Amino acid sequence: MLPDVLDEFKFQTGKELDTYFYGAFNTIKQLGTIIAASVITASLEISGYKTGACSQPESVGFALRIVMSVFPMANLLLSSIFVWKHPITEATRQQTKAAQQKTQCPSLPTMSRDVATETPSDDVVISTIT
Repeated sequence: MLPDVLDEFKFQTGKELDTYFYGAFNTIKQLGTIIAASVITASLEISGYKTGACSQPESVGFALRIVMSVFPMANLLLSSIFVWKHPITEATRQQTKAAQQKTQCPSLPTMSRDVATETPSDDVVISTIT
């Protein structure tokens, strides 16, 4: 989805800021990892987790259930708000793609080719392995 966001941003503003977007994406991902590890560690500490103990109190199981169910659900709801505020549908993606193709330099080769209609050159040897 990030490439679609980058394409739409370039289409709307005319600026190519791919490195900034990828940098922000990776930074936010790393911050999420740090926050998740901190929340899990804090919840285990609060619930009475004992390192190396063979049995743990019931509160540890409850804390793990909360951390592994409520927090991901809250994260999903939060991310849904961002997706809802910035929708990229198939129609808008196709519109952005068509606008980009119009602005491309016609002398440059395009990425899509019909390989089935190409004929091999004389110096290419085609062999089959049986």
